[in-house]
Amino acid sequence: IRAGPRAMKVQVGHAIDLPCVVQGVPDPSVSWLKDGTALLDGSQYKISDEGLTLNQVGLMDEGVYTCVASNIAGQDKATIQLYVQVPPVVEVSEPPFNSPVQERVANQQIAFPCPAK
Repeated sequence: IRAGPRAMKVQVGHAIDLPCVVQGVPDPSVSWLKDGTALLDGSQYKISDEGLTLNQVGLMDEGVYTCVASNIAGQDKATIQLYVQVPPVVEVSEPPFNSPVQERVANQQIAFPCPAK
């Protein structure tokens, strides 16, 4: 297995390619594991000769991915830690009209709530 990145980051909802280029005689078969569980080629995961493609990454896709190449001569493994990032979200709420108007003098602090997740 040709060495690749040990860790990668992707934003939630995006696609990512985890590289795994293998060589061997005879040609090795390639399989992938996520956190020790075998992955199947399908709509969420696409296994190719170049690596593993994840479509529309979600939070549950974060973890350790292992590329396993094997043939009659043996096997080799490479792991990639995938981190899924979530952009911040600012919650917009209606102003509290039921609160009394507060007066402030110059240079006095005032706070405006801005909750973010």
